[in-house]
Amino acid sequence: MDEALSISAMPIADKVIRYLNARYYAVQLAALEKAAGNIGCSFVERSAADAMTPEVEEYLAIAVILARENYIRPKCSGGQHYKNAEFQLEDGYAIALFREIVAALDAIGLRFKIREQGVDSSALESERREWKKPDIELAELVSCAESIPPLSGDGETDPAESAEFMNRFFEVVQNQGGHVHERG
Repeated sequence: MDEALSISAMPIADKVIRYLNARYYAVQLAALEKAAGNIGCSFVERSAADAMTPEVEEYLAIAVILARENYIRPKCSGGQHYKNAEFQLEDGYAIALFREIVAALDAIGLRFKIREQGVDSSALESERREWKKPDIELAELVSCAESIPPLSGDGETDPAESAEFMNRFFEVVQNQGGHVHERG
């Protein structure tokens, strides 16, 4: 049983990619399920889907993209994730991805359902406001900034260039209305 196997072999690669894709989409589907539940909606086995307003579609699409962003960029701040999600909403990717996910769910018989009382618009707006909050934790900014590659070719960052970058970085945050604070 301790015999070495080539992990680059196609059968292994096939199993790995299926596992990784399943994990990747499970995170996004969990976010979709949670966001839908937060506003009084769900995906159920039924013959037809309830109509989705553009506001609900956008809200759910952003929830999926935020989960995706957090999964692939775990050290970036929630504020940066939200900016990326807004960009993906503007360029059409967020809605396109969301519609593909809904189509895949529909293909397996799971369709969008709104509770009898309708969509909880106040919960939708409340969560959207939370996502947009400009407060950014200092530790999150630093960890995100640390992921930027070194400025010089030798792998060393010039301290003066680093200080200049950090000054510009915090100036941008303040100009955008963010309030940087350390966790207590």
